[in-house]
Amino acid sequence: MRFRAYSAQLFLEVQDKIDPVLQQMGKSFEDFRALPDEKIVSLIDLVPCWDIERRLAVQVEQQWDRELQGNDVYDIAALTAALPYCDVVVTEKLWAHLCNACGVASLYNSRVISSIFDIMPLLATGAAEG
Repeated sequence: MRFRAYSAQLFLEVQDKIDPVLQQMGKSFEDFRALPDEKIVSLIDLVPCWDIERRLAVQVEQQWDRELQGNDVYDIAALTAALPYCDVVVTEKLWAHLCNACGVASLYNSRVISSIFDIMPLLATGAAEG
């Protein structure tokens, strides 16, 4: 349920970015909104930064049963930029755990670790190379 709720919240936040694209395609926002909910949610799935944000935010809320804090938003923003493009991401233990626990690391083929010293074994085995 949290996953759907966060998808809806995220969708509302990016609505102003979607509307101009729809207009270029000769469609209105109402046309888009008339699609089944599953189709609208799939848009969030297809945009890596939105998908990662949603997955991590929901994982945080499930983990601690609390609202996201200001610093959490910055951490998630950095991870949304790194995970789709980096083979290895080094972050705090908490975020490494959450990325692996919710499956977002494997979904984007990224190794998420919490210590810079963990990079050396990955390089030695070739696991850090795509």
